[in-house]
Amino acid sequence: MSAMIKDSHWLAGVETTYGSPGMVGFVPQEISSAVEHLIEAGAVVFAKTTVSEFAYWQLC
Repeated sequence: MSAMIKDSHWLAGVETTYGSPGMVGFVPQEISSAVEHLIEAGAVVFAKTTVSEFAYWQLC
């Protein structure tokens, strides 16, 4: 099963910016638990998708 994850989830060795220019260059050495469970279940992460800055969404 292939999977895409949001840029707010850590994937070891892959840049994670939380949608913020201030986080460019941050490369975690760990995997977030949600992603780890996906991988253990057989998922293959092939892409990261964008999020609003720090995954913050405000209702108007």
